[in-house]
Amino acid sequence: MISLRNGLTMISVLWTISNLVSSESFHAELSVGNHQLLSTRSYSNYSNSWRKSQTISGSSFFDHWEFQERWDSTTHGAAYYVNREDAQRLKLAYVDENHRAILAVDSKTDLSNDTMPSVLLNTTDGTHQVNPLGLRKSVRIESIKTYDFGSLIIADFYHVPQGCASWGAFWMYGSNWPYDGEVDILEGFNDNIKNIATLHTTANCSHDPSGNQIGKVLQESCDISINYNAGCSVQDTSLETYGSEFNKRGGGVYATVYTKESITVWRWTREEIPKDITEDKPDPNTWGTPVATWLNGDSCRLSKHFKPQNLVFTITTCGDADRETYKQTKCPGSSCFDHLLKGSNYKDVYFSVNSIKIFKN
Repeated sequence: MISLRNGLTMISVLWTISNLVSSESFHAELSVGNHQLLSTRSYSNYSNSWRKSQTISGSSFFDHWEFQERWDSTTHGAAYYVNREDAQRLKLAYVDENHRAILAVDSKTDLSNDTMPSVLLNTTDGTHQVNPLGLRKSVRIESIKTYDFGSLIIADFYHVPQGCASWGAFWMYGSNWPYDGEVDILEGFNDNIKNIATLHTTANCSHDPSGNQIGKVLQESCDISINYNAGCSVQDTSLETYGSEFNKRGGGVYATVYTKESITVWRWTREEIPKDITEDKPDPNTWGTPVATWLNGDSCRLSKHFKPQNLVFTITTCGDADRETYKQTKCPGSSCFDHLLKGSNYKDVYFSVNSIKIFKN
């Protein structure tokens, strides 16, 4: 494992600390029916004057993104991100007959056991030895536009990656990482079915426990130098917010309010999506308690730690998180690299995206 990297959260260490840090210790709560009321401070009055500024969907979906072409050095995964031409030729990036954008991992190619482990850490100098023949082709796309404070991002997923030895994420980060911040909106790996949302920053930023949320805080500090860049993560309490269980429900919607006052994440399965969202008239004030809330204040000055963000989709294989936690799952084989060998193991490791809609206030 490394302590610093440009990109996704080093979640593998979170399972170690999750038993030590409990969100229940941070606030008193009262339940009334199906609604959870928290005796905490939060910015509950979100703007209700959101106007749609962009829709990313259908046949033009991929025109809004740049394809990265490189080894997954971000998470030291056994994935090679291909360019747009190769991604479309290999059917790793395309729009299907239902007008949904598909982003997938190569599920056709079997890899040779002789190439494993295809990524090996040199514990002496901290570098990684990579065998290109043992990498599985995948995609990483980053939005051409950036999104500043005053943005509401509503992502409608029909399907998200599910399966062992995989790590999918929808997230965003500033161009000068880590100084411009990172927000992981949807993220999971292996057989995980609980989404984890996370912020990553430089020093002097942490999750304010007075924020109104239903998620479980896994770590308070957002500082990338703490705990192998675990970030200030919040784990959803629902068992159907990522992976197989989320997909069985027909997917759903994630909404992220990105303002100077707070960064906040909500989610709904397909049958729970609010009417104001389906009608493109979003009003966060009517959405109830969010899953995760990071407040501006003494704990973290958001305008200092966050700048305009690029949206990102990634799917890696045997990265830091899914590789290091593999033995803690019900996944077959003795290691992540065992599962990596057979292409058919990755038939369900893909995003199917109805739309990404951006609103401004």
